[in-house]
Amino acid sequence: MKAHPVIIAGLILCVTNGIAVDRAQVVLGDASRQLIVERDSFNIFNELNGLLRQWGNALRPNGFSVTLASVPSYTLLYHARTDLNDPGSPEWFAFDPEMSYGIYGGRQNTSVFLRTYRTTTPLDRLLYFNGLNAALTFSGTTDSQDLLVSSSTSHPFGDYARAERLCLWAKDRNIKGFVRTNAGFEVLLCELNGQGLELVKNVNVTRWADEMDDHSDRRGSDRDGEKGRPGPPHHPPSPPFPHDPSPPDKPHPRVPGLTKRKI
Repeated sequence: MKAHPVIIAGLILCVTNGIAVDRAQVVLGDASRQLIVERDSFNIFNELNGLLRQWGNALRPNGFSVTLASVPSYTLLYHARTDLNDPGSPEWFAFDPEMSYGIYGGRQNTSVFLRTYRTTTPLDRLLYFNGLNAALTFSGTTDSQDLLVSSSTSHPFGDYARAERLCLWAKDRNIKGFVRTNAGFEVLLCELNGQGLELVKNVNVTRWADEMDDHSDRRGSDRDGEKGRPGPPHHPPSPPFPHDPSPPDKPHPRVPGLTKRKI
C-alpha cells in the first residue's frame, strides 16, 4: 500500500479524569506535572511514536490523542457502495481500495461499486484520532470519538449516527472532517460540496456470493439499503482486472511508517 499523505499539525485535546477539556483550561502544579511524567511518559511516547503508523495503532488500539491533520492535493481516496449514486454527506473514504472494498465486498445478493476520487485541493482542518478508532469493538477503541462529542452511548456500531454527531460537533469549530484507522486509514468528510474531490473512475467490483453471510462490521449503519434487496436473475462474471505495469504496493508498513506524511 502506498503511504497515505496526511500532515499532522499538533495535539488539541487533553483528557483529565475522563473528561474532555480544552488544553488552555488544564492548570497543573509542579508536583502534578512530575506525577504525570513518571506515570504516563511511556504511554505518551508510544502515542507520539505510533502516530500514523498502522503497526503502532494495532499494538495499542485504544488511542487517546486527537491531532489536527490535512490531506494534500492529488491524494487518491476510495469509496465502495452498492449503487451507482453519488455519496451524500457525511461520508467515509478510505486511503486504499482494499479497506473500502472489504466493507462491502461479498455482501449477499447485491452489486458492489468501487469509486476512486482524487483531491484537487488540500483537505484542511481535519482531526486525526490515533489508535484503531475505526474498529467498531466493545473494548474502548471508539471512546475518544464518543468522549469528544459527549455521547452517552457505549454501542460501537451505527457509524453513520456517530459521523453525524461528530460533524455536528465540528460545524461550529471550523473542522471539516476526521481521519481514523482500522485495517487501513479512512477520512470522514462532513460536507462533500466544495471539498475538491474529483471522481476518477467507478468500477463494478462485484463478487457474487448468494450463499455468503453478510459479515460487515457496520451493522445497522448502512444507508444503501442492500439488505432485503432481491438480486438480479443472472449476474455475468466479472471482467478481469486490467494489467497495471507499475510495481505492486507494499503491505501496511511497520517502520518507518507512512513516509509521505509529515509530523
